[in-house]
Amino acid sequence: MLDRAVLDLSHWNENVDLRAVKHAGVVGVIHKVTEGDGYQDPTYKNRCIDATNAGLKWGAYHFMRPGDMQEQAQFFVHTVGLSVSTLYAADYEDENISISQLKEFLRTVRDLTSRPPVLYGGYVLKENISDPDPELADYPLWLAHYTTADRLSWPTGTWPEWWLWQYSKDGSCPGVEGYVDVNRYDGTTADLAVEWAGWRRLPRDKVLV
Repeated sequence: MLDRAVLDLSHWNENVDLRAVKHAGVVGVIHKVTEGDGYQDPTYKNRCIDATNAGLKWGAYHFMRPGDMQEQAQFFVHTVGLSVSTLYAADYEDENISISQLKEFLRTVRDLTSRPPVLYGGYVLKENISDPDPELADYPLWLAHYTTADRLSWPTGTWPEWWLWQYSKDGSCPGVEGYVDVNRYDGTTADLAVEWAGWRRLPRDKVLV
């Protein structure tokens, strides 16, 4: 398992040096880009360039708010642009968004990008999902659960395994001032690089050389 394999960042994280982040062993960064139907993170574009120059895998997430899900998905993808190397992710934390609305957003992003976005969720997802859910199972789970590994729980009827686990919002990493969200990945650096944007889950016993 790779500890601190991925950081997720936003404009709330200040004084970020992505070359130092890369040197600290981080594989990828997932950055907030949009929220609702109009907000754009002002730090996204420059950090995307810096991450690419540093050799980091890059991802973008949209913070979902109540409203027109197709409109939000189009706004998100249009802002990010179409890229074969970018990971697209949906941040599902607002309890006023139903599972059916979540699915509409995910389907629209998938239609626009030709691949499934990653689904970030924690207690709201656990409370609202009817487990198992075959449709949601098509989207890799980025689990938010701040606990120790022996107490980790998620909707296993839908996702037999999580893809990323955000285990702390109070983590630390060279290159980022103050606290930062840190995420674990159950696999190798090479596995994560292969799975990053195209979402092709590798068997866990497969060794890449």
